[in-house]
Parts: sequence; C-alpha cells; structure tokens
Amino acid sequence: MEASSLSPVPRPRVWSLVRQRFKESLHDESDLEICMETFSLDILLSQLKSVAKAHRNENSAGKSIPISSKPNSLPRYCRTLLRRYALQLLAPLEEIFSEVQVVLEELIAALPGIHPFEDNIILDERLETTVVDLYTELALFCARAISFIRVRRQHLLPIRQSWPQFSRDFQQSLKRIQMLSQQVERETQRAATTAALKWNNEMITLFQSLNTGHKHPGLEIPCFHVPLTLNDRFYVREGLLDHIADVLNPKVGRSGPRTLALYGIGGAGKTQVALQYTYRTREQYDVVLWISADSTVKMAQDYMAVARRLGVIPATLETQDAFGAMTKVKSWLADTTCSWLLIFDNADNLEVLDYGWPHGVVGSILITTRDFNASLHPASQGIYVNAFDARMGTEALQRLLGPSYDYPNNALLIAEPNKLLGGLPLALSQMSSYVRQQKMALKDFLVLYQNNQDKLHKRRPAAFDYQHTIATLTGNAAVLQRLLAFLDPEAIDEATLYNAASALSNQTQFNDSILMFLPDPIDFEDAKAELLRAALIDRDPRSKSISVHRLVQQATLSGLSPADKARYFDLCSQLLCQAFPSSWTDQEHVWVYHAWEACEKCLRHVMFLAERFAQVEGGLKCLDTFIELLLRCSWYLYEAEYYEESQNLLHVCLQALERKGDTNSSRYAQARNMMGLVQVDLRANTKALQNLKKALEIREGILPPTDWGMGVSISNVGFAYTELGDLTQAMNYLQRSLEFRKAINCRMVDNSYANIASCLLRMGKPNEAEAMYTSVPDVRDLTDEQLLRDNLPRYASGMQLLSMVRQAQGRLDEALDFASKVLQFRRQKFGSRFKTCDSLCHVAKHMLLTKNSMAALQLLDECISIASSLPKADGYLALAYFRKYKIYKAEGHVNAADCLRDAIRAKEATAGRLGSDYDANLADDDEAAYTQLVAWLLW
Repeated sequence: MEASSLSPVPRPRVWSLVRQRFKESLHDESDLEICMETFSLDILLSQLKSVAKAHRNENSAGKSIPISSKPNSLPRYCRTLLRRYALQLLAPLEEIFSEVQVVLEELIAALPGIHPFEDNIILDERLETTVVDLYTELALFCARAISFIRVRRQHLLPIRQSWPQFSRDFQQSLKRIQMLSQQVERETQRAATTAALKWNNEMITLFQSLNTGHKHPGLEIPCFHVPLTLNDRFYVREGLLDHIADVLNPKVGRSGPRTLALYGIGGAGKTQVALQYTYRTREQYDVVLWISADSTVKMAQDYMAVARRLGVIPATLETQDAFGAMTKVKSWLADTTCSWLLIFDNADNLEVLDYGWPHGVVGSILITTRDFNASLHPASQGIYVNAFDARMGTEALQRLLGPSYDYPNNALLIAEPNKLLGGLPLALSQMSSYVRQQKMALKDFLVLYQNNQDKLHKRRPAAFDYQHTIATLTGNAAVLQRLLAFLDPEAIDEATLYNAASALSNQTQFNDSILMFLPDPIDFEDAKAELLRAALIDRDPRSKSISVHRLVQQATLSGLSPADKARYFDLCSQLLCQAFPSSWTDQEHVWVYHAWEACEKCLRHVMFLAERFAQVEGGLKCLDTFIELLLRCSWYLYEAEYYEESQNLLHVCLQALERKGDTNSSRYAQARNMMGLVQVDLRANTKALQNLKKALEIREGILPPTDWGMGVSISNVGFAYTELGDLTQAMNYLQRSLEFRKAINCRMVDNSYANIASCLLRMGKPNEAEAMYTSVPDVRDLTDEQLLRDNLPRYASGMQLLSMVRQAQGRLDEALDFASKVLQFRRQKFGSRFKTCDSLCHVAKHMLLTKNSMAALQLLDECISIASSLPKADGYLALAYFRKYKIYKAEGHVNAADCLRDAIRAKEATAGRLGSDYDANLADDDEAAYTQLVAWLLW
C-alpha cells in the first residue's frame, strides 16, 4: 500500500531510529528520503503479517524492471525502497543494465524470510532492534549507491571504470545484510512463538514444557555418577592415561566434541582404565556420567539413573520413562556450558550406542568396547588396550600381591603367572586374590596351575583364567556366585534377591533350602564378603547393588555340570518370577502403572536369563515358571512400549513352549496373541494377522464356547484387519466380537464398541463412528477429565479417536482440544515413547489446520527428538520430518529440501522392516507414503 494514498501519519519509531543511525553515519538525509516513503507502525506490522499474500499479489519489480522476488522475503516497504534505488540507478545506465540487475537480484535474495503463519507479531524491543539494524544497513547501501551514480550520471565512462570498486563495496554490504537478515528471521520466529502462546490459554499449558525443557533449576552440579568403585591395586598405565587425557581433557579454546574409544579383547582392563581416568580427572569436569551400553534397555535405565542424580528429572517422578530421561539428558548435554565427561561402558554393539549417542554437543565422550570400528565411528579416534607385556605384567602382579610377596626368591617366579595367563589384567587380579586368600607361595601356585593346565585349557578359553579362584568357593558364597552367573552382570539389586527369597521361603511348594541364606542378613553379608575378598564381584554401597565381570560369569558357567546349570537356571526363574509384578493377565484390562518401577528393576535380569536359556540343554524342572516370567515381562514391555525387547522375549517364550511340546495350549495362544499385538503397533500387520488368527484358532479348539478369551481373540483379529485396511473383514470380526461379548455379559464389551468406531471412521463415516463410541457403557457418562484421570490409556486413545472424528466433521477447535488433552495424558503416563510421538504428530496436524505453523514446528521437533532415540520408531521420524517439510515448503524455507531428504531416509529404513505392508508406489512427496508407516490408531 502506497503512503500517498493515506492521510498524514506520524513517522513510526522504527524509521526515526533508522534516520538517526543514518545521520550518525554522516550521509545526506535527502538520500534516505529518495529511497523510502513514510510508513506508520500499523502498516509496518500489517506488512509483517501478510508477506506471503503481498508477494503473490504484486509484481516483484514492475513491468520495466524484471527483478525476481524471493518467496516470503521482506514485505512491500522494503521492496519499495529497492525500487526507488533501482530507478535512481537505471535512468543513466541503460548500457550496464544486466550488471545492475544482478546486484538487485543478489540484494533481494539476501533479505530475510518472514514467517507468514502468525496472526499477530509483536514488535518488541529485540525485534525492533534487529529490524532497525537491517534497514539502516540497507538504507546506507542505497544511499552510497545513489551518491556513486549522482556524481557520475553525466558520464557513462567513469561509471564503467568505477564499477569494479562499487561491486567490491556491494559484496561487503551484502555479507552484512545477510547476517542481519538471519537475525531478523530468528527474532521474528521468537516473536511469533510468543504470539502463538498468547493465542490460546490452553496452548500455553501445552507448550510450557517446550519452552522450559532445558531449564533445570534443581540441577545437582558438580555431579559424579559412577556406580563402579576403583580397584586401588590395579596397575596404572600412565602412558595410556596421558594419551586419554590429551584427547579428552577440556582445554581453553578447544571446541567441538572430544571422543575416544578404548578397544581390545575382554579382560584387557578397558573398564579399569576408564575408571582410573574418570577418578583421576573428576575435578576437571563439572559432570561425570557413567552409562552401561551393552543393550538399549540397560542404557536407557542408566540414563534414567543419571537424569535423577543430575536433577534433569525429579527424583520423585512417577513415570518410569527411561527413554524420555535419555532424551532429556542428551538435550541438557547439548545445551549446557558445563564441562562434562560421558562414559559408555561395554559398547560392543554399536547399533545400541546409536540410540544413546548425544549429537551437537561440546564435551568429552569415552567408550569401552571390543569393536575396533568404534574408533572410526562414533568416536573420532581410538586406543587399543592390549594385555600386559612382560614388564607391566610383572609390576602389576607385584602390586596386586602386595608387600608380603616382595622378597628376592619371588623376583623370577613373579613373571611366570603373567606369561601363563596371557597378560590379561583381570586374570592376574583373580589369581592374586586366590594366592593371597589361600596364603599360598607363588611356586606352589605355579605347580598347581601346571598340573591342571590341560584340564583348564579344555574348558572355554575365556574361563580357564579364573577357575582356581572360583574353585575355592564353598557354601553360600559358591551358591551366590552361581546365581549371579544367570543374572545381568550389572546392578543386581540386593533387596530384590532378599525379598524374592523371603517370599519363596514362605511357599509350601518351595522346598529347596539352598536359597535360605539370602533372606538372612548375616548369611547374605558373609557370602558377599567372601566374593568381594576374592575380587569376583564389586558392590556399590550407595545403590546396594552387586556387579560381576562377564568373564567371571563365563568361568562360573563353564565349571557347572548340565544338571547344575539347569538347577541354578530354575532357581533364578523362581526368584525373578517372585520379584516380577504380575502386571499382565488375560483376565485384566487395567494397566498397572504402580508396578512399573519394580518391573524396571527386574527387567535386565529377565532378559539376561532369556539369553542364557539356549545354553541350558535340558533338565529344567521349572520351565512353566520361566514361561510365566517371560509372559509377564513381555506384557510389561508391550505395555511400556519397549516393542523390540517384547518381541525378543516372546520369541524365547515360543521356543520354550515348543521345546516342551506345548504348541496347542492356552499359554501358546497367549504368546502368539501378544506377539500379534506388538506387531500391530509396529505396523507389521500381515505378520500380526497370522499370529492373531493362530491364537484364535487354538482358543476355538481348546476353550469352552463361552470363554471370554474367545472374545479377546475375535476382537484382536478385527483390530488387525482395521489396521491392514481390509475394512469389510474387520467389520465382520468386530461385529462378531460385540455380539459374543454381549451374549456372555463380558465387561470388555467397550473394547468392541471402540474398535468398531475406529473401523467406521476409517470407512469415512465419522458420524456413525461417534455414535458407536459414545454408546460404550463405561464411557458415555464420563467427562473428559474423568476418562483421563482413570489412568486407562485405552480411554485416552478413545479420546484420540474422538479427535479424529471431530477433524473429519470439520470441527477443528474441538479436535484440537481433544488431541491436546490426550497429548498431555500420554506425556505424563508414557513419557518419550510411541504414543507420545503419535499424539505429537496428531496435534501438529491440527495446528496446521488451524493456521498455527510455529506451534506445529515445535511439536514436530519434539517428535523427531524422541523418535531418534527409540528403536523401531523410524515411521514417526519419517512422518514428523515430512510434515515439517510441508511447512517449510509453504514458507519457502531453505531447509525444506533437507527435511524431505531426512523424511525419505527414515521412510526407506521403515520400508525395509515392513515388507509387504509397505506400498512403494506412493510418491516421496505424498503424505500417504508416510502415514502408512505408523499405526492408524495406537490403543
């Protein structure tokens, strides 16, 4: 809009400031008047709000001057300034028109992209300052250009001769304008975010966590979180520690991440070297964090402990959101100015490490691993930790044995054990403990070792180094050592062993007295003390937990007969089944959140025991207990959305049932049914349907015709058909399940109503879907708050369904209201998991439909952050990137192409997992290609 068409208005503050800056730069103020017209503040703000429309409706530089206009660039008043400048230049310069046009094109391309998605942008002090800086620079350049032309306008030749100098001046101005344009864009985005939050009071609550996510007023700094104790007798490799310090120590002027991998064979002392460096340099770091990285579950759990210790999450937080804690810690590491050291121990599987690796950080990261490739990626360099050579081994053994063995007769003998044990530090430590404990002369030990060498070498290579020490154990200490061989080697909670054994001792059917020392505090302490003296275990007094080296576990297992392996496997199954809460049962449909913390304590040990199952050839007397344990744990993992781990345990469960010959039983049906439910959530619908149909077939063959389990299977098959998109078959099964449940008066009839409503919505019948869902007996009389307060995730998912119904009906405000409430519920109950990703994508979509793109971007960024840390969440990663791409494309944002590329990469990763459930014919820029990667509705 031209100024001449308006009544006279006062000059706005922005232009007053620009004029003042202009005067201070000693330019003729008339040049500024030539370049720009008078605008009011209202016009300025109006232009900021309607940039996109202005650019669509207006020619970029007039008919006679074909200057292109960058989409979503500066509004009309700035282009008017450039037109005035162009007219001043072009009048006498017809013969150098092309050079001038290039200058104008580059200048316009440098102008900032103002986001066109806000209804109200507040010109606060920060935004005003950046706008003034930009327009002052632009006005100064235009004035200099006009002065340049004014002096030479009568003679074309001087202009040609001086044009190279003018071009150099222009390039310098262009760089400054580009820098200032970026600042304007950032401040505009910030101002738009503020306006978006004021737009709706409910949205302020919704995004509160986004705006304060990196502010943690309760941080415990300095923080030293290292659950392992340092062995003071362990030999110090000074050269190795100096090398590590040179790479990792924080230094003034050093920027970027500092990463190093310690790699080598098991037992070479990698963990002890990392501990020595950690304890030696703890004063140089504000924060030191130790993470076990041998599985995604353990790594996430350790991140949870770190987050609580550091204060990133409250110690009293109800939700056991390990992956959310991992995301928060990684975000804190990326944002903090503190110096920090992060250690990933036992990172032998580098794929696991990918989920926990912090990106965009400035800190020190140390890895211990057997995989040389870690030194190439993700670490920037590596150090090979070798076994001791003759000199180091001799010195190390002398230190381990202590002064009582430091006499001349031992000078030659002390080098022999190092040679016999291959210089492995852990083996030398165990051997020295054995010699000291037995008060044995070195020459006697060498005779004993050589006499039994053939026997020992026939055992597993990793085990023979520790057999002497283990063989000396008796009584309760020997039992405890064997039990520990079947549990995860880290964080073995003493209270869990104590409580489980106490409960078992009160059961009449349990008659194995071998565990009775565990509930006796004195006997338990004595057993631990003997193992500690022999250096076979370590103990963290703060957490009251035990840890044991993996090679010691292998040595213990190799020394057990098949019958003893079966016996101790059975004992561990009974202990863990006693300790693991029964948070699942086919007869229960309430999700038990209060038991999740207890489940987390046992989880790693159940998974470790499942790995040991293949090593136990037979003779198990408590196989049913083991199967029950796996079913409980698998259901908890499904409930908590650890889908990959749930599938792994279910595979072991099915193997155990097949080994038993029990493939036509209720438990086999339960396992197949559970596997199908996990696969539905992961969008593997074809495989899910096979498992769910098999479960139904078994139940139809063995259960009474009115058993409630029949209704569960019928409904689940219909649910899978809905996700698959075969809606006719889906409706047949779902109607059948509804009739069945009504006939037997089953309390789970609401499940059938809800599934039918979902199917109707997918058929394109939102009104019928609403009528069906609101007829659910347990739902129709409850308010939204009551539904969410009941801690029933399925009811919250029903509210998600209603949100989708409202969207299909065109009632967008109600749809957003429902979806926002579900997001809040899922954040609180699930944390950073799949259902939260699902809600983030849904709410972001509603935000786009209600023209609130800035809020949508925030939600999509949160989804990307979460999905990047979750195994098998690449479908949500792809969808979030694609929706972000659509926003950027509409704005003409330079990062649009990058978002599409990231979306395609994640889509292709998901497609490889989905197989026939993926439609490869959909185009990369079609949203349907990405929505097919995730579940239609996560219940």
